[in-house]
Amino acid sequence: MAEREDTPDADLIRHLVEGDKAAFDTLYRRYDANIVRVIEQQLHNVSNREHQAREIADSLWLNLFKRPKYLSRHDPSRRPLSSYLKLLAWRAAQRFLLKLPSREELLGDEDENVADRSDEFERQADLYHEVVQLLPATTLAKALRIARRKKRNTTEQHWLRSLIRRLRKKLNLS
Repeated sequence: MAEREDTPDADLIRHLVEGDKAAFDTLYRRYDANIVRVIEQQLHNVSNREHQAREIADSLWLNLFKRPKYLSRHDPSRRPLSSYLKLLAWRAAQRFLLKLPSREELLGDEDENVADRSDEFERQADLYHEVVQLLPATTLAKALRIARRKKRNTTEQHWLRSLIRRLRKKLNLS
């Protein structure tokens, strides 16, 4: 019964919890493309998103196969199984994105391949005394404070990168 494509989702889940691998295969064939599509949409800025989406989807399916009782918590009166699986896929993609360390890795910025922005800023400040003349003292002090911190928030990192870009432009370095 679990091998047929017209079997209702609730029956497939019940058979899966009972250990029927054919029920899992049917669910996989029925919903895998939708899950991968949802994950790919979330990873729109990741350079190899098709590969990453496939890996995340496979991991999600493996977890559902190992713990079929997780699927049995699905309440069909609240939402269809397809929506529930899309929600799980969306959450898996969000967990993946949170693990990525920075925007540079997401977009693959080749134009700024310096590992640490603070080192670049200090190097520019050391190499070009004009930098001190171009920046107000408060801006320079703020930039140095941010550059010396071990942990900077994204706003500070963005501000520091934009300051470096402006300095490059003013000093004709870019």
